[in-house]
Amino acid sequence: MPKSAHQNTQNKERIIAEACSEFKKNGIRATTMNQISQNLKMSKRTLYEIYDTKEDLLLDCLHAIQNQKLKDL
Repeated sequence: MPKSAHQNTQNKERIIAEACSEFKKNGIRATTMNQISQNLKMSKRTLYEIYDTKEDLLLDCLHAIQNQKLKDL
């Protein structure tokens, strides 16, 4: 049975939050998809079903940070 859109949105938000944290802490190059999936207690397969590449995930992190900064203004 396919996951609901709400569940996918929640997963994306969790992934983005964790990835942003790891990118800030360890740097972009040193952060791996494996590390992010382990921290989330999520399989790498699930992570890669949502994000094809680390670059796609990084772009969503940058968009999330930008949106937060705009809200703060």
